Amino acid sequence: MNRSKLLITALALLVVTGQASAADKATPQKGSAAKEETSRPQAGSVLDVNQAELDASRTEALPDGVGLAGLAPVPERQERPMMLEIRAVLEHASEQSTQLQLQFETATNETTALGIQRELEKLMQDSEIEVLQIQARYARARGDNDMADGIEASIANILDPKVPVARTDRPRPSDNN
Repeated sequence: MNRSKLLITALALLVVTGQASAADKATPQKGSAAKEETSRPQAGSVLDVNQAELDASRTEALPDGVGLAGLAPVPERQERPMMLEIRAVLEHASEQSTQLQLQFETATNETTALGIQRELEKLMQDSEIEVLQIQARYARARGDNDMADGIEASIANILDPKVPVARTDRPRPSDNN
């Protein structure tokens, strides 16, 4: 299922970028002396348009006369509720992390620095668990219980990691001295 989605996505990208139409053109035979001439736009104008698109992406508006290869404009997409919740968790964690990092940089002794480091580690773990819980809740709400169970198993593994067991069936090292 995922493989077919990947294939469809790749084909769509080829069509959108025009690569599929270029691949459809006949290639000259090995013995043929005739070569197809391709017309290319002036490099400077293409670079100017690309630079204008890059600049526009930073300001979220395309300048006049600049389009995305003749494609219709994409309507502004609203974020899904799950992503809004996740973004809120990550932003809160980022703010707390910044404060803890400032405290860490001004710590006067190793014990204080170690305590702050442990707080940072706990903050990151708690944030990861909170994001996973949001994902599991939304997966259950849409009826994807297998996904929710997998996410909850990941949470359980984070909270109580499995310790590998030492093998007992290995031979003991011999004393070659």
